[in-house]
Order: sequence, then structure tokens, then C-alpha cells
Amino acid sequence: MPATIVQGEPGAREASELGLTSKSVGKLQVPVPAAAQTERHKHVYSADASLRTDGDERVGRCCVTIHEGFVLGILPADQSAAPLWFKVPVSDLSVATEGQKGAFKKRPALIVVDTEGFSLRLSDVDQLFLARGNYQAGREADLLAVLQG
Repeated sequence: MPATIVQGEPGAREASELGLTSKSVGKLQVPVPAAAQTERHKHVYSADASLRTDGDERVGRCCVTIHEGFVLGILPADQSAAPLWFKVPVSDLSVATEGQKGAFKKRPALIVVDTEGFSLRLSDVDQLFLARGNYQAGREADLLAVLQG
């Protein structure tokens, strides 16, 4: 299944096709799986991102959610431009890392997520905790573990 990409705020049909809605958390627009209980959903991340799709490149703060075998995302999440919403099956992804960072060099500096016609590069990853309304920085290793299953 190829990546599903919707330019701008999705209408009802597109939102249903993507299987997600969004929730505002501070200045960020966070993708939330339509079927999930938002307060208990724990695989929600915010990261600096570069997204390349067929003939297009976007850069900005991205929010991604991993739910039921899909990566769901919004870029830019801060609403500084028309957002690009996407849904990509985890099973179709190639996940790699580049570099290391942190005091003990245990976190990847960059996470690269690729599939046909879709390339997402993530750095400076925060994990968002929707129920508490806060976040934890430096969560690259956690996101990588979730992506790799």
C-alpha cells in the first residue's frame, strides 16, 4: 500500500481515508488516530523534519503517531503553512539512522524513514504525552524502537 498524502486540512472523506483526526497541543497540530483514546495513546512524537514526496519537499516541525501498523503525520504541525497530512504502512518502510548524539552517544542524530515516493528525515524528537499535556525531549531511540517493531 503506498503512502496516502493529503494537502491541506482534510475533509470528512479524506479524514476517514487517513483514519485520523487532529488535536491542538499548544501551538502544534497533533495527528490522533480516529479510533484511539487520545489520552491513552502513547506513541505520539514531535520532531524537526524534512519530507520528500514525488516532486515536493517540505521542512518544519512534524508530529507523527504510530498506531495499528501505520505512521500518521502532519507537516508542518505548527500551522506555519498549509499542512501535509500523511499515512504510511510501517511494514512498507525502510528505517535507518545517521550519526549519534547525547552525552553517551546512544541516540541517533537522524532517523530516516523511506518507502516508494516518500522519504521522511526526523531529528530532535520529543515524545508528547497528551493526557498530561507535556513532553519529554531526546526520544529518538524510543521512536526508532516503535518504528522497527
